[in-house]
Amino acid sequence: MMGAMKRYYEACYSEDNVAADKVLPMGGSLFSAGKEVDLKILPDFENLGALFTAADDVFNGIKFDKLEAEMARNNITAEPMLFARLYAFQMASEKAGVRALDQNTEARRYQKYIDGSLTLSNVINDKCAQCAEMALAAHAYLKAHGVDNSFVSGNVFWKQSDGEFMEYNEPHAFIFIPQAQGGQTLYDPMNPTMFQGGFAIPSLYLITPAYFAAWEARADSQKSFMKLPHMITGQEALYGVSAPELSLTNNQIVQPPEALPRVAVLRTLTV
Repeated sequence: MMGAMKRYYEACYSEDNVAADKVLPMGGSLFSAGKEVDLKILPDFENLGALFTAADDVFNGIKFDKLEAEMARNNITAEPMLFARLYAFQMASEKAGVRALDQNTEARRYQKYIDGSLTLSNVINDKCAQCAEMALAAHAYLKAHGVDNSFVSGNVFWKQSDGEFMEYNEPHAFIFIPQAQGGQTLYDPMNPTMFQGGFAIPSLYLITPAYFAAWEARADSQKSFMKLPHMITGQEALYGVSAPELSLTNNQIVQPPEALPRVAVLRTLTV
């Protein structure tokens, strides 16, 4: 069971209730890997009103009969109200263009840390957010609407076009959303699944209770990754904890004690 802050291997951690006045250590992308471990950001959630209002507008405009039909067509068995909240945040973020998608915007983001202008709203409003800022903003938005979740500062190995995982990990931030039966759903706000017409669908990965327990048993003291299939595309990624830019070895991958379903039924929320 996760407490307020849980320390994992090296500088990795999860935080289930990030305070707006608590300065947090940051991760980032390969562009700045190894530089940002000692950098921190102030998550001034109160200054993200425009983004959160835009997300609420998307949510309030959702026709749930159409959403449920689209979810069924795409084999998404998530609970519709929760999926709608994730979709609303993802679409509002995409319409606002807040994600840093190239080295120019990543460089602008990193310069803010050098200059000392390291508030969450400054990065979001200047449209140069990377994974840490996207995950912090998602954490706060979901919390505001009663969705229990934890911000995670960890690492990832992406699968390459040749079907092999990348040689070195990159620092990455994401969200754990607890399941009623004890497992988790991993939500990656920085990497939505883009559909024709500009639709940004939240990228979700199911972690069964047994798999999460097996990973957590190692994650506080060892480099540990979970091999997770994307709920919609089935594309695998390795999410977990390590030190930045370390190469992958098989013993870092925690093997699932059971077959992992590709889609999940998420817990019902009152929103």
